[in-house]
Amino acid sequence: MTTRSLSVEIHSVDSIEDCSSLPLEISRIYRTLTAPLPSWCAKGPYPFLSAGSLPLLSELSQLPITVYSDSDHTPHPLGDVLNLALSTVSDIRSLIGHYGSSRSAVPFVSSLMRVLAHVCAKDAIILTGAAFLRPRTTTPQRRGFDGIATMLACHPVHSFEKGSKSLTSGSLPDTIGDSPDASLPAVYPMQMDSESDCFPSGASSLDVPLDAHVPPGRGRHPGAVLPFFCVADIDNIVDLMSTVACQRHVWGIAQPVIGFALSESGVVAKFVLSWLDPATGTVHITCPAGDTALKQPAPFGIFDFTNVAAALSFAQLVLSLSDDFATISEHAIAGCENNRLDWRSDKVPSEDGESWKDRVTRWVYDVEISCGKSSSLPPTPPASPPEGVSPHPSEPSEKSMASSVRKGTPGSHPPEGDRPTAKSHNSSSTFAGVSAKGFDPSDTERADILTWIFDRRVQLCGLIPMAGTVDSEEINEKIAAYNDISQFLWPPSWTTNSPPPVDAALSDVRSVLLNQAVDIQKVAYSSGEQRAAHSPSKRAVLKPAHERFLEEHMSTLLSASVGAFTLHTKRFGIKVNEAESRHDWDALLYRFYTVNGEDASPYVLLEKTIHFARNQAADRMDTMDAASFIEDQEKQAKEYRDSCFTAQLQATALSLSYPVITQAITASTHANALVGNVAKFLGHQDRSKRRMQKRSGKEPRDGICDAVLFAAIPDEWELIEDAEFIRNAHAEALPAIPSLARRETQLQQFTHQLQNPFYACTTDISPDFPAPNPDTIRSFKNCLLLPHAVAEYKKSSHTEGKALNQGRMYLVSLVAFYSAFGIEDYPFYCLVTSGKLGAILMAWKSSKRERTYLIERNVRKFDVSSPIQAYHFATFLLRLRDDQEQLKRRVEARLKDGGVDRNRLREWRKSAQVAETEAMAEIDRGSDTEAVERAEGSAT
Repeated sequence: MTTRSLSVEIHSVDSIEDCSSLPLEISRIYRTLTAPLPSWCAKGPYPFLSAGSLPLLSELSQLPITVYSDSDHTPHPLGDVLNLALSTVSDIRSLIGHYGSSRSAVPFVSSLMRVLAHVCAKDAIILTGAAFLRPRTTTPQRRGFDGIATMLACHPVHSFEKGSKSLTSGSLPDTIGDSPDASLPAVYPMQMDSESDCFPSGASSLDVPLDAHVPPGRGRHPGAVLPFFCVADIDNIVDLMSTVACQRHVWGIAQPVIGFALSESGVVAKFVLSWLDPATGTVHITCPAGDTALKQPAPFGIFDFTNVAAALSFAQLVLSLSDDFATISEHAIAGCENNRLDWRSDKVPSEDGESWKDRVTRWVYDVEISCGKSSSLPPTPPASPPEGVSPHPSEPSEKSMASSVRKGTPGSHPPEGDRPTAKSHNSSSTFAGVSAKGFDPSDTERADILTWIFDRRVQLCGLIPMAGTVDSEEINEKIAAYNDISQFLWPPSWTTNSPPPVDAALSDVRSVLLNQAVDIQKVAYSSGEQRAAHSPSKRAVLKPAHERFLEEHMSTLLSASVGAFTLHTKRFGIKVNEAESRHDWDALLYRFYTVNGEDASPYVLLEKTIHFARNQAADRMDTMDAASFIEDQEKQAKEYRDSCFTAQLQATALSLSYPVITQAITASTHANALVGNVAKFLGHQDRSKRRMQKRSGKEPRDGICDAVLFAAIPDEWELIEDAEFIRNAHAEALPAIPSLARRETQLQQFTHQLQNPFYACTTDISPDFPAPNPDTIRSFKNCLLLPHAVAEYKKSSHTEGKALNQGRMYLVSLVAFYSAFGIEDYPFYCLVTSGKLGAILMAWKSSKRERTYLIERNVRKFDVSSPIQAYHFATFLLRLRDDQEQLKRRVEARLKDGGVDRNRLREWRKSAQVAETEAMAEIDRGSDTEAVERAEGSAT
């Protein structure tokens, strides 16, 4: 069958009676919505429940008896996820209590959905923030080719033979961390370094038509994914359900598509089904009408995750559909060579009657739309589906996209170039993407991350103990602090015979965790790198309070590692959107930057604009004579060179690993070149000031930080406006600067080794609903918000250096903020991620050396798709939360002794420096005008 376009019909289903005119298979699935909860939910006996879930049991006992079945003894899979479902309700209620109803609950909801998909299909791969190809429909579209799904749980296929079992991810060897284990379940990703590792020897790309694929992209794919569980926001759900329905038809799979449309906050999910009628080319979609959640006590097909009964009903519904999911994988065996459907929006049929010039014109037009250049286009013609669901909503503006980030469209984030930022010369994201050359002799006015760092007197370091330098003691002291807060600690009471309790659905993940812990304890710290960089000065143990907290929240911790994420998708060549993995990191921050008694941390802010530090070199140039300034700059470059050379010698002397040594050598080589480049830059004194001004003017004034962990103290000193690190509102987006030339071979090597925080990382792990309260910012309106740590997320397809560069700017600016408070010699931390990989940076301002040190090489990394590493990261967050109290005491003591300079608090920001420069330029212009007027008057 070939068709020019598809039509979409949306059917409102608000009761089981509305299903009478629908196909029998659709009616059968809808009848599962009416299934009562098992009676033991009301009176027990219960499976394992954490302390945080116990208060919700009283709500279950108060539900009407009609909610429950009559059977007491029938085993029910809901018991396998009961604790996780109740914990989700508790966490979302806590989030709303802290932040109000505007904060997105998607990090918690997606964790629950991921585990449910894992129970239904152990070999599923789970994509978050995944791009999908929109269908070509009869309704005109102005949204480009691709849409974004909040989550797709998929059956993977990369080869098949008719009559034989399909070779899927479950057939491949899996590893976690660095330790192969044939007993590991197939849901965990392989560690792969190149695409050649993605397939068994001799495997080739999958020979199926383009219309058999949901992810965007043309040409032959190495594999395919068949979604069986789809989640998207209101703007994307119709296109997503239509696309998957078309794919099902191409594969010859008759099962309707099961999906959920998430509300703006992610707290409410609507049950959606779709299927294709091939005779008419019509995609049928069923869903509840708009606001029935407000009109009925128990709305049909609508689940409010702040409601205990609704959350359990949702889990029960998904688990009841596991047989339908199994059917999809069985039908994938036959392939789809003779079953084609022309449905893709990026495919222009050859029989359309257009000339090649018309097709090129249309293609350019569509590319402009997909690149966000359609602001002048007319809005999409209005459709009239049921309230709350629109087949083709109009393209959101940049401003609406900005407001939807985190709190609005769940799972959907503006593309990197569209994220709002300040009106400076460059956005922080654009600036971070500029190739890092630093004082390029061929472009003396060039600004990049290395000039940014040098101008702020930042010395980059590795996690390598130093000896024989003036700052050795200080650096080694901070390395010890880094190790104390991030080293791997394991409770000795947790063994395979005495494991921490979890939901039964996660018992296989817990087994992996415990086996990994056993392997770690067998490995002696024999390498010089481990002894020198990571052995603590004294034997450390996990605090009893932290051990209890981890034991109580083990189910939610392990949910971060369920599913095959980024590394798994490499096998199938799947491209994932920038939102990939951010919900997993967000959920971990919420759940483990906590102390006992907190369900979701009240001290996490997402997607906030923060101030950047001012350019100190530009200030010094204005206040120092030329000779002194040149001497100061050259001294700084030489001291950095000497430090890098010493670190190189130390890495070799301590017999550290090859990546650490080669990275130290590369850093030393670059530092040596920097000395010469700085000298060339300063060689022309008459030009150096203009060059400095030009370079400083290209720097961003602020940037949008993906996450800020913070503390709050009452503002008895009325310093809120002066002591601002987090801006109150997003600014307008800026156009990107033109692309730069390709990097040279030496620069590529530098980028790989020094711009990649994961190049030479270390790890201790050898194997590898109440009434809403006001928003937190408003509830802390009489408090000083004190940043404690910052985070920058990036998808794995970005260069790791982009996340590192933004993290550098965030962390250096955080240190500059506290220096303005008069607080120095205190370590602060930054998380930078690439998909599921995260690395921890540390920086501090030295009061002795009057410079900032930034430890960014050979740092610890965490792969949260591995259970043991997700656990390790959680222990870091718990210790970091304890450090918050010490930071608050330090700030309060500083404020009480009257040692805070308000002017310094206002002037540390880049925006203040820009304002000063503009004011001086205005004065100069006025002086020039007055001089001209005086001269003209004298002549007259």
